[in-house]
Amino acid sequence: KFLDNQSDIHYIYLPEKTRPDKVAIIKGVVTDINGNTLQADIVWEDLDNNTKLGNLKTDPATGEYIITLPLGKNYGFYVSKTAYYPVSDNLDLSNFDQNITVVKNFQLIDEQQIIQGQAAIQLHNVFFDFDKYDLKSTSYPELNRLAEFIKLHPDLKIEISGHTDNRGYDYYNNNLSQDRATAVKDYLISQGCNQAQLISKGYGSTKPIANNTTDYGRQQNRRVEFKVLQ
Repeated sequence: KFLDNQSDIHYIYLPEKTRPDKVAIIKGVVTDINGNTLQADIVWEDLDNNTKLGNLKTDPATGEYIITLPLGKNYGFYVSKTAYYPVSDNLDLSNFDQNITVVKNFQLIDEQQIIQGQAAIQLHNVFFDFDKYDLKSTSYPELNRLAEFIKLHPDLKIEISGHTDNRGYDYYNNNLSQDRATAVKDYLISQGCNQAQLISKGYGSTKPIANNTTDYGRQQNRRVEFKVLQ
């Protein structure tokens, strides 16, 4: 359809099956804990079937990256750099049907800081069903990477900690967080980690990292972490 008699701009109707697939654009920057940008490797995978889908390096000068992904999958992201502990995150695009842009920034922590007990690492891609403590299979890639770290450092004592938001009764939250931490520990042992290196601890809602008055904050507080004990 011509806009006017002089214009060469026109619209063409495309049947549904010939239109481009809807996509998500994921972009951000990778830094260390001091805000210095890093060149790092980013791998993205299909969490539902544990399949690697692609990888790239961030810009060496700015630490920036950009990825375009089709909708309809639950994606995991794995960011790594030599001498830093890898960080993971996920983005579930299973139920999206419109083009979106998502900003995801990643912060890497020096392995020496972790080994010296100076930092706790949140395991973003560890999943449980609501109010349950059975590990979902989508958790395995994240925990397999942790298992390799533990086996490379047989002299370290590792605490696996479970945390909840503040909804519900304290005794229930304490028990649920303990059961989830224990489930992670048991999986790590099944992957060849030394049981003597590992302890599990449920903290319930006593150690929030975000405001419990919002859905986002409560989601942040429901987590599993590990740290090295001194």
